[in-house]
Order: sequence, then C-alpha cells, then structure tokens
Amino acid sequence: MKDILLSIFIAISIISVSCNKSSDSLPPVVNTNPYLNPYAGSYYGLFISINNGVDSNGVFKDSTGNPDFRMDILDAGNYEITIAKGPFIFDHVPVDSTGYFSTDSPYFASDSLQYDFHGQFRNDSVYIYYHALNGSWTWPQWFTIVHMTFIGTKII
Repeated sequence: MKDILLSIFIAISIISVSCNKSSDSLPPVVNTNPYLNPYAGSYYGLFISINNGVDSNGVFKDSTGNPDFRMDILDAGNYEITIAKGPFIFDHVPVDSTGYFSTDSPYFASDSLQYDFHGQFRNDSVYIYYHALNGSWTWPQWFTIVHMTFIGTKII
C-alpha cells in the first residue's frame, strides 16, 4: 500500500512540475499608460494614384501604382491619427470604435479642395480612399481630379 501511495505521489509530482509553464516566475508586464493607439505604425501595401485634369497644355491623365509602398500613420492623440503623403497631410483625423475614419466627421474641417477622404482599419490592415476636385478653370490655375487608394498591412 505504501508503494502504491508513493508511486501516485511521484506521478502527480512529475505531472505538476511538467505542466508548470512559468519557469522564471516573473510578474507579467503591465502597460502603465492606459492609452495606446493601436493604429499608429508603418503599413506596407498597394498604392495607386490617378490624376485627370486640364492645364495650359490641354487635357492630361496619368496614373501610377506601387505594390510595395510604405505609409506611415502617426499617433495624433486619443483615437486620432495623422496621415501624410507628399503635399497631402491629414492631421488629427478621428477614428471611431469600429476603426472607421472620414472627413465627414464634424470634428474634421475640410478645406477648399472639395475632397472625400475616408478609410478603415480592419485587423492588421488599413484601407484608405481619397478623391478630390482641385483648382479652378480660370488662367493661370488648373483643374484636376485626383484619386488615391492605399491598401496595406501593418508591419510589427
């Protein structure tokens, strides 16, 4: 009987030691900052730009695409981001609880470019769409319709 109890005790001891996954017994890391913007970071993906317009040389159209484009999205505050691409800077864009952002927000002031800028974060990806009417018909100004799209995955 003593041998059986000793065997059971040894078997239980071996099982409990082998199931112990905490080998260093250090406490888990706790983020002391309650705000952490999950959207800020670098994203790599497909960038497409299409321009249609009229200038002093007549009608023009050009398009470019880059399948390996890097877009940096910066933390601009609590549930806000900043996106910059060349001369286009969208600062303090609010992001709602579903990851959607847009210039339709009452907190985002649109300028005279008459643009539509919106997108959404889904899992580790971002989808950004930009469409704008820019300029005027009077000389020496020009008129352009700009379309830009970016679809990328966050690089951790």
